[in-house]
Amino acid sequence: ALPIWQSRTNPFSGLELEVFKYIKETYSEAKSQFTIVGLPYLPDIYMPELNLIIEIYGDYFHCNPKYWPADKFNQTLQMTGSEKLEKDKKRIEEIIKAGYQVEIIWEMQLREDFYGSINKVLKKYNENY
Repeated sequence: ALPIWQSRTNPFSGLELEVFKYIKETYSEAKSQFTIVGLPYLPDIYMPELNLIIEIYGDYFHCNPKYWPADKFNQTLQMTGSEKLEKDKKRIEEIIKAGYQVEIIWEMQLREDFYGSINKVLKKYNENY
């Protein structure tokens, strides 16, 4: 069955939860909202088997540049699209510096091809996938 998209009314987006469930089928050690010791971040999905963090970026909350002009102000985030992208970039750089591999999957990619977009990422880290 295709995933059910939900609004962000809890710490886990519906989209993130659906991706996590799919990954958990193959990577049983996968964790959601993983705590990185020494960093103030809770990455969406962590797969210890691959030392891989997958971030699910919502098109609105992460100001997808395909839809969100760099100078447009996001009222919810109280920053422009370019400011949000820079903030996210710094966050990812810190996570990589802490020793993790990181992949980002945009909401738009998941809506276009849910399983294909996840499998494309997983295939980069597991040639048997």
